[in-house]
Amino acid sequence: MTRCGNAVVVREGPQRLLWHHRGGGTWIPCGLWPERRHREQLSAHLACGCPLLVVLDGAAAVPVLREEWQHAPEALRAALGVAAEPGAEVVELTVPFLDWLPAEHRRRGADFLSRTDALLARRPAALLPPLLLDHGEPAPGQPRIRFARRRPSAVLTPGHLAAVVQQTFGRATACPAAAERAGARR
Repeated sequence: MTRCGNAVVVREGPQRLLWHHRGGGTWIPCGLWPERRHREQLSAHLACGCPLLVVLDGAAAVPVLREEWQHAPEALRAALGVAAEPGAEVVELTVPFLDWLPAEHRRRGADFLSRTDALLARRPAALLPPLLLDHGEPAPGQPRIRFARRRPSAVLTPGHLAAVVQQTFGRATACPAAAERAGARR
């Protein structure tokens, strides 16, 4: 979760799998983002009408060594419902798609992902931009959530994200509720 002015940018995909360093070069998966604190922050952000850009990274499969998965917390193992096959050195975990968003926005995100999958399949990669943007506007009164699809070769620096947020939401990325509060103080 990255702040760009009053907008928040969230990367959806394999990077949502959280890892814990156990020392000696050993890492184990320990949870999924967003944790409760971040869920609350996102809910408050959306409730006040602030803009949210969700950058989809496509496939959400994460290869994990069997030994790492065996040491993962039971709650994570139960949530993902994956068991290591006997003898398999690698377990492939699937991060749940947009499970942190309300269902209506998950559907919008899934539709956008499907449309971009079709576009990526039929158009040569050299003719596509590094970031594909959903131009659909949310319904009036709905949170300002927009989706973007990052192509695998795209690098998104903080400067790139700030420019995308400005282009997507305009210069005024202020939260409507924050603007109302500021006006009431004058």
